[in-house]
Amino acid sequence: MNPVANCADYPHISVVIPTSGRASLLRAVESALAQEEVQVEVLAVVNNTDTLPSFDDPRVRVIDARATPGQGPARQMGVESASAKIIALLDDDDYWDPRKCIEQIRDVQKFTSTHSDGWIAATGLTIHYPDGRQALRPRTNNVPVLTRRPEEYLFLRKTLRRVDNFIQSSSLLFPKSLAVLIPFNKLPEVCTDWGWVIEANRNADCQIIIGAGHRTHYDISLPGVSKTNRTPQILAWADYMLSDKSRRIMGDFCATTPLQVTANFGDLKGALMVLRHAYSKGRPGLPATLMAGRSFLRCLKAYIATSK
Repeated sequence: MNPVANCADYPHISVVIPTSGRASLLRAVESALAQEEVQVEVLAVVNNTDTLPSFDDPRVRVIDARATPGQGPARQMGVESASAKIIALLDDDDYWDPRKCIEQIRDVQKFTSTHSDGWIAATGLTIHYPDGRQALRPRTNNVPVLTRRPEEYLFLRKTLRRVDNFIQSSSLLFPKSLAVLIPFNKLPEVCTDWGWVIEANRNADCQIIIGAGHRTHYDISLPGVSKTNRTPQILAWADYMLSDKSRRIMGDFCATTPLQVTANFGDLKGALMVLRHAYSKGRPGLPATLMAGRSFLRCLKAYIATSK
């Protein structure tokens, strides 16, 4: 627990944690309460479970969202219940380094005022795999990166590496007013972190600040909706979110992200559908085309192995 969290001189942040009551919720809440040099309130917004958790710390509020299922509505309920003007999102299976929020505040202040409405801050990620491996995204992140074109940052492929630039919901910090203007419950239920950043930038011309360091820990070893095969929904999301962007961005996205999903599941029919989409709706560049070939071969091998 942060022993100086009540200092009035520190920034006030509301941490919104949608949860289905997984055991990892306690770790997430503890990492939020342990934030240094900020005041925090934690809003555990509970849906898709029969029981409500309880916490002894008065900084934690439990919000019953069981009548309104879905992560987007849960996040929005937390945002609208927040007392702070700055919101931080945290999924219940992820956690933070103790200085995550204060360092984000300082990164934002290098480019703009935290009292303005036109910014979104993210951090680099430490990704934890089921076999104990770890990966950093971005691989190098020694100084803050500023962009007003999140689609290019996220989806334009310039090398044969897999996804390097990455924005994940548990790393996001932003003004509450921005999430009131662009509510989470009005967006598709896939790629919600990317979708919200793109939609907010589209409507409010936000500065997107990717801070130095890898202060958010993203655990992909636990089951969740992002681990299911939702390829058709992802393609529909691309049509909705990227139709006004360049054909290169549309093509690069489709030839990589949803194609990698189909490869993970050995979904050969889905892979062919994705490739048709990528080249009919977009124009993938050479790196994305080569990555698509690699993903398709991996998908074909998985399909053959499961068909025997």
